[in-house]
Amino acid sequence: MIAALGGIEDRELPVLATEIGGTRQAVARSIEQVATCGLIDITDRTLDDDFRNRRYEVHPVMLATALVAERSFGSGVTTVDVRQLASRFPDHVVPLTDAAIKACRLGASGADSTARRLFREIVNTNVGTLAQRLDLASRLVWFDKSSVEEICISGGTRDLAAWQRGCRRAAPRCGDAR
Repeated sequence: MIAALGGIEDRELPVLATEIGGTRQAVARSIEQVATCGLIDITDRTLDDDFRNRRYEVHPVMLATALVAERSFGSGVTTVDVRQLASRFPDHVVPLTDAAIKACRLGASGADSTARRLFREIVNTNVGTLAQRLDLASRLVWFDKSSVEEICISGGTRDLAAWQRGCRRAAPRCGDAR
């Protein structure tokens, strides 16, 4: 789950614990054990209110990608539902979409429809930065050309000039879609 989410922070451990049916303490212990093996990086930082916040990420990135492809879209019983994670962790929709796109590029069955669905959610709700949306669109176009046209058309209502510049970088013919 941490691989699909692109990493989590201490404040998100209770939600992760609920998702997997454990306690926050048990999840923290499991993460610490996996980190000891070198599969999860833990970074500490102090927030403005002097609260220590830890961030947990699966590394190397290629391992995270392979784990998502296998556990979320593998041919057997999947153990990680990316769409459900998107509803439980709405702040992670961009990294979840990224993970689905990467899994699709590895040939994971069903990852393409999940990536398209999450991407449409990002576009429709204006989640993430323009740069993030364009980056996702430029990689999603690898298997779904309509995604670039969709982002160009739907995004034109805000800052038309910025969207057109970004769309031209993502796909040269995107400006023609308007």
